[in-house]
Order: sequence, then C-alpha cells, then structure tokens
Amino acid sequence: MISEVLDVQDTAGLLAFAEGLVQRYPGLNAVVHMAGIGRAERLTEGSDAATIHDTVSTKLLAPMVLTGALLPYLMKQAKATIMTVTLGLAFTPLAMTPT
Repeated sequence: MISEVLDVQDTAGLLAFAEGLVQRYPGLNAVVHMAGIGRAERLTEGSDAATIHDTVSTKLLAPMVLTGALLPYLMKQAKATIMTVTLGLAFTPLAMTPT
C-alpha cells in the first residue's frame, strides 16, 4: 500500500493528481478516500460560507471528482476497489460541527 497526499479543495489539482497516479502506478486497483475537516461553528450566530464550502468540498466534492477521474482506468482492471472512509460524526453529529 502506498499513500499520497493532496489538496482536496483544488479541483483542477485533483484531475492532475489522478492523471499522475495512473502514470506512476500502472497497476493501481484501489483508492481509499480519507479526507476530513471539522471546524467549530455557531450557526445561531450566522453561517460561515467559507466553512460550508470547505466542508462540502472536502467531504463530498473531492471524492466524487477523484473517483470520476479514476473510474475509467479502474474499470479496466481485473479487480478494483474504491473505498471512502468517514468520521463517526457523519452518523452522530456533534453540535459544534454541524456542517
């Protein structure tokens, strides 16, 4: 297993990253999404558009974009896996991190 680090909020960078993965690892057959973000918020004092944007970009958009870029390649493999790891707070939200 090899890990790679990237800025998941850079959509153009995600696409370039996917291309680079395929070139560096021609036998690539598994991807594990493990990005997370958790900023304290007080929604009763107003929402913070930047926090909402960053949270949705990190937890939802980035895995979708990266999967979309890698899926055509992974489908050519005999066996391939895409796994998304989430924090338990996705199922039991914490009041201070509602987004």
